[in-house]
Amino acid sequence: MKNIQLCPNCNAENPIYKLNCISCKAYLRTRVVNIDLWHTVSLIIESPIIAFRKIIEAEHKNYIIFLNSLIGIKLFLFAVILNSFKEINSVSSEYFFANLGLIIGVSFLVLIIAAYLLTKINQVFGLDNRFRDNYSIMVYSFLPILMSLVILSPVHYALFGPYWFTYNPPPYIVKPLAAYVLLFIEGLLLVWSFLLMIFANYAQTKSKLYSIISAFWIYLLIVLVLYNIPLLPIETI
Repeated sequence: MKNIQLCPNCNAENPIYKLNCISCKAYLRTRVVNIDLWHTVSLIIESPIIAFRKIIEAEHKNYIIFLNSLIGIKLFLFAVILNSFKEINSVSSEYFFANLGLIIGVSFLVLIIAAYLLTKINQVFGLDNRFRDNYSIMVYSFLPILMSLVILSPVHYALFGPYWFTYNPPPYIVKPLAAYVLLFIEGLLLVWSFLLMIFANYAQTKSKLYSIISAFWIYLLIVLVLYNIPLLPIETI
């Protein structure tokens, strides 16, 4: 697997994140110091591969902690839904903030582990890449899920109130049409996020099949963790 940039001065091969040639120290590209959040968001929508390439090139990975925290909030809501499939009423509103903090922490841990594994696997296949680049493009690939959090979550709560969290009764029983319409939109945003994960890996590796496989195992890891992590209160037999 090879994704390089050639030095215009000496024609040496360089990793795509390099600013200066490793051989002659000539500039390889325009310097990107910081990530412009709103420009990056619009660029991800218009030209995702270019956007992820800019994120890789950026010296400072701005907003990553903030965005990962928002991802954790949305994953908490997904965890509530997944737990409801195992047992209705398994999520208690009394432990809302404890469970929220738990899932936010888990989201950091899972994404960091996934980025670390991806970096090591890429290195096995001969790609010179960095952990912080993989972690950053992974976080930014969740843009549609963050859009869901900001736009759809208030709609969910306005329609279903606390039933959205407790599933007692489930939203699709309270207001079935609205619940299924919102579920369909959430599904589309999840598919979009999965595609962005593929684009993010492709910007790093330039391998289509490898990027699809990488996106698949990353999402599978997230789903398995969310499905199996016990939310409070933990029932004992």
